[in-house]
Amino acid sequence: MTKNSARKKAARAYQAAHPETTFPEAMRAVARSADPTSADEETSLLQPAQSGVAPKARHKAIEALTALALSTREDGSAIDFADELAGILASVTANVGSVERLLIGRTGSWESGLVAQLVNGTVMEEDLPRRRTAPVGVLLDVDQYWYNSGLEDVYLEDIDAIERLLSHHADDREREQALVAELDTIAELADRIEQLAHARTPHPVVPELGALVGSMKYSPEALAARIRAAGRSYRDRAARRLSSGGGTSRRP
Repeated sequence: MTKNSARKKAARAYQAAHPETTFPEAMRAVARSADPTSADEETSLLQPAQSGVAPKARHKAIEALTALALSTREDGSAIDFADELAGILASVTANVGSVERLLIGRTGSWESGLVAQLVNGTVMEEDLPRRRTAPVGVLLDVDQYWYNSGLEDVYLEDIDAIERLLSHHADDREREQALVAELDTIAELADRIEQLAHARTPHPVVPELGALVGSMKYSPEALAARIRAAGRSYRDRAARRLSSGGGTSRRP
């Protein structure tokens, strides 16, 4: 489930608890609260301690290295533990960034000197990135781009307009059904646009991202007005899809 899908689901739950709240108001209330997906994002990986060496991490390291030291080849001979340990230290160094960062806790000690000698003798500094095993975290909020593009303003205004019409046509069953169908179509369009945004957002290491960021010269409100003026609001898109019989649109 994408972040915006989770927000929409949370907004519907918020509306159920606050019947007088419109969907756009519920969406904004959810956006101001904690991220509804964050509670599910748990990891079993060991995390750096903030108060010295964590006993659990130390125990796991000893346990893993002991198992490695006692490992044998298929013919029963012992593995080259020194070579394996040197490779492990090279990867740890790559994960933290450099030999200097690895030994920052006590530079100049004889232990630090020996560790630095082992790592530097195992891998060249320019080759360290190849030894990295920890994932590189890159902050890229596609949902923020969706907001900055003006689409969120258009979406919320269109939903708000339809919900006002629903309240005015509560006794007109035919009109109510048409408006509900329009809401469902807009929800499908919003999900499709969001999926395309995620799929087409360039990776941060490629030059196209700089061009994308540099193109954000207008406020979301101004971009929303340009979207509506071009006849590309959600209601415009939904109307074209519904008039064509509800088929899947090639251009959402």
